Amino acid sequence: MLWNDVRDAFIAAYVDTAKAQTAFTKLQHLKMHKGNLDMYIATFKHLARDAGYDTNTASTINMFTQNLETGLLSAIMHRECLPITFTEWIATA
Repeated sequence: MLWNDVRDAFIAAYVDTAKAQTAFTKLQHLKMHKGNLDMYIATFKHLARDAGYDTNTASTINMFTQNLETGLLSAIMHRECLPITFTEWIATA
């Protein structure tokens, strides 16, 4: 293995880790604001992908739902048929 290969592998590993950690941190602070659902969904999807999250897991869906505006989440929770998948949550919201 050449020095350049070692350097490139190190840089790739460090950048990927930093990108995932940054996305994770941003997800922890992401909230829907001022009724801007489309921006919230787009940002959440982008950060979840960068953090390596599967949007179809219960924990990721829970993170998405808990950061919706309270009124919207309440309206969804009072529906007769609750969404289950991430796609269903987006469609319902």
